[in-house]
Amino acid sequence: MKLKEWEVNDLYQELAGHNASVKEQQAKVDSLAQAIASARTELIKQRQNKALINIDVQRMAHMYMLQMQNQQQQESMQLQEMLQVRDDAQRRLNEVRKFVDNLEKNKEAMAHEFDLEAAKKEYQLSDDNWLQRMHWIKTT
Repeated sequence: MKLKEWEVNDLYQELAGHNASVKEQQAKVDSLAQAIASARTELIKQRQNKALINIDVQRMAHMYMLQMQNQQQQESMQLQEMLQVRDDAQRRLNEVRKFVDNLEKNKEAMAHEFDLEAAKKEYQLSDDNWLQRMHWIKTT
């Protein structure tokens, strides 16, 4: 697997886009939750004041709350899907980063192994030269 720098950058940008979308969707869900809580609080206040509540108005308020709850549920499901997509992008990015880290470690290990092998060859050559020199001195 050969990675280009722009491919890694694309993964970072993709993740940033997903994070922005998730944040925006979370704000929608939170806003709907706030609207539902406000409507519920208002209904409770009206009941506690023992005010005469028009049945049609009460029915409309309940319908409104039901509609808001359904919308919040849909938005929450969409948020969960977006979180899954974001998590998948994060997982891919983590895999790429792990691959790059391992590649770097492997590169360093290979360079060290190469250095050791080169030093070993140098010592061997030095020993061979010394032995040849000793042999030449003894024979001359």
